[in-house]
Amino acid sequence: PSHDFCPPPSELPAEAIREQLARMLASPAFDVSDRLKDFLRFVVEETLAGRQESLKGSTIATTVFRRGEAFDAAIDPIVRVEASKLRKALERYYLLEGVNDAIRIQIPKGAYVPSFEQRVSSPTAPVNEKPSPKIVVMPFELLKHAPEQEYFAAGLTEELTTALTYYKEIQVIGSDSSRHLHRLDLSPQDIGQHLGARFLLKGTVRKARATVKISVTLIDTISDVALWSEYYRRDLTAEHLLEVQEEIAGTVASKIGGEYGIVAERLSQESRRTSLTTLSVYEAFLKFHHYKAFPSAAGFESIREVLEQTLKQESEDGFLWAALSNVHTDNYLVEFSPTTTSTLEEAERYARKGVALDPTSARTRMQMAYIHFLRNDRERFLQEAEQAFRLNPNNAYISGTRGYLELLFGNWDRGLRLLRQAIALNPYHPSYFFIAIFLHAYAHHDYHNAYDEVVKFEAPGVYLCPQYQAAALGQLGRQEDAKAMLETLVQLRPDFPARAHELTGRLIKAEGEVDHIIEGLQKAGLQLERQASQKNVIPFHKSRHPL
Repeated sequence: PSHDFCPPPSELPAEAIREQLARMLASPAFDVSDRLKDFLRFVVEETLAGRQESLKGSTIATTVFRRGEAFDAAIDPIVRVEASKLRKALERYYLLEGVNDAIRIQIPKGAYVPSFEQRVSSPTAPVNEKPSPKIVVMPFELLKHAPEQEYFAAGLTEELTTALTYYKEIQVIGSDSSRHLHRLDLSPQDIGQHLGARFLLKGTVRKARATVKISVTLIDTISDVALWSEYYRRDLTAEHLLEVQEEIAGTVASKIGGEYGIVAERLSQESRRTSLTTLSVYEAFLKFHHYKAFPSAAGFESIREVLEQTLKQESEDGFLWAALSNVHTDNYLVEFSPTTTSTLEEAERYARKGVALDPTSARTRMQMAYIHFLRNDRERFLQEAEQAFRLNPNNAYISGTRGYLELLFGNWDRGLRLLRQAIALNPYHPSYFFIAIFLHAYAHHDYHNAYDEVVKFEAPGVYLCPQYQAAALGQLGRQEDAKAMLETLVQLRPDFPARAHELTGRLIKAEGEVDHIIEGLQKAGLQLERQASQKNVIPFHKSRHPL
């Protein structure tokens, strides 16, 4: 926060200055040694007594620090060193507990005579009563003092700040704002309180010959707990210095700021306690994140209500429209709701609204790509997915979703590469990514690995789980286990035997793989009803009524 101070009148009341001094010296926030307190007390009292001309280094050294008459500042720098500590302690105090004090005592650089300033603005309300989803990026530190290497640490800090700004739900406070706090040795809680930031990102750099070692840590400023820490080691030459900075910054930013990143994971649990009447866009995003991590019929109804209610207040937010489109495509795929019918036309209308409001958002573009995927429009899907990827190539969710959908379309090599890279980049990816890896293994007749992958898809109550498990088990000849999965499938989806090809083809687009899945289910014991065995299913993008 900024505060307006003006030069004091010819003389502020000495008693008011002494009261401010006593308040500060007694405050736990003014955490300095007794010697520094004596230093401050001495220079303030001397100034109030009109003897400021005598406040020289030699006087302070002999009076406060008990140096002898032979004191030589050129040999003994104690006064300069302690004055520097005192200035930092004063700045720290006025950033924190003393932020609303009426009088400010300072020791200007280059002198030991204190100045007294009086506030002319009204007291400020306590800062950061409810921290917002802001991240403050602290300047990266060099573990080994090497001025010639400072450019690398500074460049990495700025590259990381820029990479985080691609994640629009998070506000980023860069090193320009945090640099002056960094030298005060404040705690993460103090910095978070002062800047109104919930999270703090800090790191260290050590360069030795042609190798650079980088450590990065994300801290929750409320609990002062390190949420995540990672260590990177890279070979470094002048030719690819910028590439190293960009690669590490993109990786870190994705792990922290992505849809399934550490910040969203940390806050999503808290957001579930938020009432509909107080929802912000970011809180709606967190609830959407939780729903996508644990999809269910109840979750669909809840998140649909959340998004519709939030859109009444924030109707010009592109993300909200894209998210609403996404939950309706979920309902189109698995028919969560017995009362809400979701069509691709409706989902596309919401997606186009999102793109129109926020055409530079990778998320709105990827939702539009998803609509084209569901319509079996491969060319437009690939165009829109590429556009989303270009908008934020470091976003693990975007690149992962692209890989996931490409695999379902049968683009095996590129899809698998993109998806595995995204999973490695972010451990908090959605579990439905494993459906695509299952399909890759299944399509290549690697049924053991197919089964191992699909059991990682965690969505109790969604019929896709037992469907794909039963298909893999049927191909493996594990009849007893396959039968149990089939029973669960039909319990969740009683009409599946009559609609097996239709329902399977809504998500799986790879040529021949719908029949391949049905083959596995039949080996598991599924008896298809007569109308379900028709293979000439009308493509959904040509159907007037998809459901």
